[in-house]
Amino acid sequence: MIAQIAALQDAVSAVPEAPDAWFELGDILLDDGGVNDVPNAVTRAEASLRRARELDPEWVLPLDHQLMAKLWLEDTAGFRALALRWLALDTVPGDRSPYFRWRLGVALGDSAEVARQRASLDRWSDDALAFLAGNAQADAVGLSDVERAIRELERRAVTGKKLWNARLRRLDLLLNVGRPAAALALTDSLASGEPYPGWARVRRIEDALFCVLLGQMLAASVIDHFGLFGALIPYGADEPHTTGPLQREDREKVSFVQVDVDLAVH
Repeated sequence: MIAQIAALQDAVSAVPEAPDAWFELGDILLDDGGVNDVPNAVTRAEASLRRARELDPEWVLPLDHQLMAKLWLEDTAGFRALALRWLALDTVPGDRSPYFRWRLGVALGDSAEVARQRASLDRWSDDALAFLAGNAQADAVGLSDVERAIRELERRAVTGKKLWNARLRRLDLLLNVGRPAAALALTDSLASGEPYPGWARVRRIEDALFCVLLGQMLAASVIDHFGLFGALIPYGADEPHTTGPLQREDREKVSFVQVDVDLAVH
């Protein structure tokens, strides 16, 4: 991936007037720069996408991506200005337009727009539904609508590869909402359609590591709030020895940490 980023940086240096090259560079920095330790990846992605738009002002695709970059940079003023531009350009809705209208509604607090797009989910393209099922999870927004999108993808697919892919989105959702046991069961059920031998075993390890990291962060939070002994109280204890009462929801969090550790070990 680093080599690809370097190649695209060479491309924009060699042909600085090519909007496609700037877009590709911005796209790869936005999606993969951070996980590959590229410094200021999102800031650099936003600058590359902005340059692509300067070279081709009517091209909506760089604008889509620039909007996402503005969200991640928490540039509210810049996001609002770009949102107005996007709405002006989107006169002929494309495959992903419903998703972006929904996402703009969520970001701008426009509940009426969110409701309009939600009501039409059954008419969204598969591409738009896939964006909602995936990107909204990555942004940790609208998870109830993520569930609706996954259900619609499952309904349309019925069987085969499309259904397998929809259930893979559901697996991600189960992990993201803190249901590791259900995610493990779903991973096992997906083994029959695994893309390569051993996929399910590798996925179990990846998911366990994800849950352990999440569990460690959660445990640290519980310890910080209740003290070490409070975090070690087993679920269902009648009289937890803490500096304050351990409520049911907090006991569930402690139990969740233990489940994560069990998954990783086994």
